[in-house]
Amino acid sequence: MRASLFGTLHIQIDGRVLGPRDFLGVKPRQVLEVLLLARGNTVPKERLGDLLWGERIPRNLSATLETYVSVLRSRLDPAGSLSRLVIRTERGAYRVPAEAVSLDLEEFDVLTRQARGLPVAEAVRLLDRAVALVTGEVLEDEPYAAWVERIRETYRVRYIDALCAIAAARLETGDYAGAADAAETVLALDPINERGCRSLMIAYYGSDRREMALRVFGRFREELLEELGVQPAPRTVSILEAMARHADPRSLDALTSADELAV
Repeated sequence: MRASLFGTLHIQIDGRVLGPRDFLGVKPRQVLEVLLLARGNTVPKERLGDLLWGERIPRNLSATLETYVSVLRSRLDPAGSLSRLVIRTERGAYRVPAEAVSLDLEEFDVLTRQARGLPVAEAVRLLDRAVALVTGEVLEDEPYAAWVERIRETYRVRYIDALCAIAAARLETGDYAGAADAAETVLALDPINERGCRSLMIAYYGSDRREMALRVFGRFREELLEELGVQPAPRTVSILEAMARHADPRSLDALTSADELAV
C-alpha cells in the first residue's frame, strides 16, 4: 500500500486509488490518518478516542472503533486478503505496520537525508524528487484537526528548508532561473525567511534583474520590521552593498553561508 498525506489523503492499493471521500465518512478516514501518522507505532484505542473526539468520546468507544476499522478494511481490500495485514489489531490498540505501507512523508525524509553531504548535482536531484512529493500541506483536508497541527508544521519547515537548499545549490552552479524559482516559493510560504531572501536577491542580480533584487530586499525589510521589529541580518545587507558596487554575481555566492545547503 502507498499512502500520500501531502495535500489530501490518497491511498494506492492493489491497483486501486482511494481518495478522502472513499472511506464512508470522516471518522473512519481520520482513524486511518492517525494510524498512518503513527509511522508503524501502536495507537491505543483510548488515544484514538482522545484525538478524534476529545471530551465527546462515544459511550462504547471500543465498539465504535471496531466498526470503523471494519469499514476501513473493507474499503482498502474488498477481497479480504490484505486488509488485516495493513491494519492490525493489537491488545486494546491498532497499528499500520511500517513494512505494510510506503508513506510519502517517509520518502521525503529519506531523500532529504540522502542529499546531505553529496556533490551539488546529486544533492539537487534528490531534493527535487523530495519537493515534488509536496502537493500541499499535510492532510490539508483536516484544517481544524489539532492532532495533525504539529506534523503539518514540521513538514512545512522541512519543505522550506529543502527549497532553500535547492536555491543555494543552483546558485552555486550558476542556475539563476532555477534558484529564483525555489527562492520565490520559499518567500511565498514564509515572507520573512532570510535564507530565501538572500538567494532570491542573488538569483535576480545574477540574471541581470537588479531592480527586482532591490525590490525583494525592500519588501523583506518591511515584512521583517512589521513582524519582528528587527532589521535584516548583516549578511543580507552585505549582498545589497555588493550589488551597489556592481560586484561579480559569482562572488556573491560566498555571502550565502555553507549551511545553506543543509536540510
